[in-house]
Amino acid sequence: MMNRFNLQLVAMGRQMTLGRGLILLLNLLTFATLIFGSSAMLFAALVFTSLLLFTGHFLVFSSTQQASRLQQLDLWLIGLTLVAGYFKLMFMI
Repeated sequence: MMNRFNLQLVAMGRQMTLGRGLILLLNLLTFATLIFGSSAMLFAALVFTSLLLFTGHFLVFSSTQQASRLQQLDLWLIGLTLVAGYFKLMFMI
């Protein structure tokens, strides 16, 4: 499935690399853990890992022309995680 998706992206001039997929998956997992999880230690470990990888975030997405929709989805996930974390911290939701 992933190879078929890559072939379509290559035909369009955009290729999904393993790094892009892993960062997107990590940010999705962090958001889901914040919303559905109760373990603060697990969430802290995921956020720490996300922050470590976030320093290389713009190296993985070298230009907005390469995978622009994927980058937008990833940045939305980061923003939603920050907002949900703020509400969880401030209002103990």
